[in-house]
Amino acid sequence: NDHLAVLLEAAYDGCLAHSSRIVPLGEVIKICSGGTPRTSVDEYWRDGQIPFFAPGDVVDSVFSLSTAKHITKQGLANCNSDLYETGTVMLTARGTVGKVTMAGAPMAMNQSCFALVGLGVPQSVVFQAIKRVVRSLQAKANGATFAAINIKDLETENVIVPSSKTLDRYSNFAEALLLQILENEKESLELSQIRDVLLPKLMSGEIDVSQVDLTQLNGHLSDN
Repeated sequence: NDHLAVLLEAAYDGCLAHSSRIVPLGEVIKICSGGTPRTSVDEYWRDGQIPFFAPGDVVDSVFSLSTAKHITKQGLANCNSDLYETGTVMLTARGTVGKVTMAGAPMAMNQSCFALVGLGVPQSVVFQAIKRVVRSLQAKANGATFAAINIKDLETENVIVPSSKTLDRYSNFAEALLLQILENEKESLELSQIRDVLLPKLMSGEIDVSQVDLTQLNGHLSDN
């Protein structure tokens, strides 16, 4: 998926080389915040099924599919986070600062992150624009410790948006590519989960593979 992500960014750079406009971030992107349900209330967390995104959940990929913690519907109703849709752009603001990802499933998030939602622009454009905003903020820090990002930091930034015709063309291309990336990452996650379940069983001898005919397996693979 790395080369697909590079292709997405290169295509966006190409769009900006054509007719584009510079606007305040808040004109085209809504900045949303998160919050954490009280950890002392068991009903907010026990057997929770709603992914709860935090900076530590960021992985080196376009989408974040899994989270370390989950909350219940009660937990969601009692915190300052909405349930953000698949494709919402997440920006880590504290802890692991300046990481940009997209929600790979509906999820809530804690107060150390921002959720970015397009106002008249697609999420594929929001994703690229926010990555450039982070680079701008890092450059302004001029080597100082990049400790946090706050709403004021984001509101003072401008973003470059392609013209409507170019934006539509990029969006059609990017949305299809992002869907492919998401499917690839889901498959990779499922395979890693299967590996994590099977490997300990193989190592302990709980699963016996001594009777597997490797010659037949190799022959089957070579036929394909």
